Amino acid sequence: MRCVAAVVPGTGPTGPIRQLVASAAGLETRGYRLRVLMLQRPDAPVGGLPATLSARRIEHAVVEDTGPLDFGISARLRKRLVEWQADIVQTHGYKPTAAVRQLRVSTKIAWVGFYHGSTAESLRAHIYHWLDRRLLLGADRVVVMSKDQRELFPTGRLVRIIYNAVRATDPVADTGTFPALDGTPHPRLAVVGRLSREKGVDLFLDALARLRQRGISTTGVIIGDGPLRDALAARAQSLNLGGGAVFLGQLPSADGVYPFVDMLVIPSRSEGLPNVLLEALNADLPIVATRVGAVPDVLEHPRAGVLVEPGSVAALAAGLEEALGDLDNAELAGGRREAVQRFSQANRDDALAGLYEEVLAAAVDPVRDEAVR
Repeated sequence: MRCVAAVVPGTGPTGPIRQLVASAAGLETRGYRLRVLMLQRPDAPVGGLPATLSARRIEHAVVEDTGPLDFGISARLRKRLVEWQADIVQTHGYKPTAAVRQLRVSTKIAWVGFYHGSTAESLRAHIYHWLDRRLLLGADRVVVMSKDQRELFPTGRLVRIIYNAVRATDPVADTGTFPALDGTPHPRLAVVGRLSREKGVDLFLDALARLRQRGISTTGVIIGDGPLRDALAARAQSLNLGGGAVFLGQLPSADGVYPFVDMLVIPSRSEGLPNVLLEALNADLPIVATRVGAVPDVLEHPRAGVLVEPGSVAALAAGLEEALGDLDNAELAGGRREAVQRFSQANRDDALAGLYEEVLAAAVDPVRDEAVR
């Protein structure tokens, strides 16, 4: 059994980490045991990731991260990789990427780096994402989520597109009621995600106001939190949406709310392959989404939703109006079912195992050998 050590930030179970965890069982049947190393600041609160990993019986450990100038992190990381006799290390996020890039100066361990996209909330975030892309050039393979992301890396780099998988419904998702939705009219249009600029929730609110001007009454349900929460709530108020925009805040899982809404909307300005898109397909929800990242790859072939151009309130409003008049479209429902099959967990696990085999075939002097030399 080969060991794959995933190095991740010590935060809660984000979308990329949920995808990682979901692959553990399938990878084990393919000969790869997943273990997880969490980079954790001593003064930072412990997130929900350890509990998630324990529930799935995935071995994990913490590697202390004392800050941006912590030059000892690679030595601590190396020690754990040797103990685990890791065959492959894979990274998720800027700090894990930086730590393993430093480690590779002295150790030729097989390295697969994952690039999950970028946010545009601050200059600092821009710098970190730029550094992440630069540092990933030292990996044996870079995994991206879409064709657009592949173009961010120089021609000839060993970049692979591995799509996210439709995640099984969370068995512990709250399936009770949501008091904030009591009495709100249907159709209810949900947006799920971080409340930051690239997610385009401002465009969604403007599109709802435009529909209202045309006499089309809807309820916008915004699920998530982020730096623009207060600004978006103020925008909804200035647009006189009133009860037509409900902010539910951050939920442990959105699975429990899907039965209470009629459509998922992804108004993003940029994306990789959003997990919420795959979740909505699995929940058989009609979908309106912008043509960004890997979203067209999922929805166009077969036709499983309505696609609109990003950044345009007019285009988004027109797409919503089209979808509202087509909620029971059998072709779209069939497309959703086919997309669920195409983006299955088994297909993702096959792609990951194939990538690991490819990397190991070219690997020299793996860290695991140090334990016996």
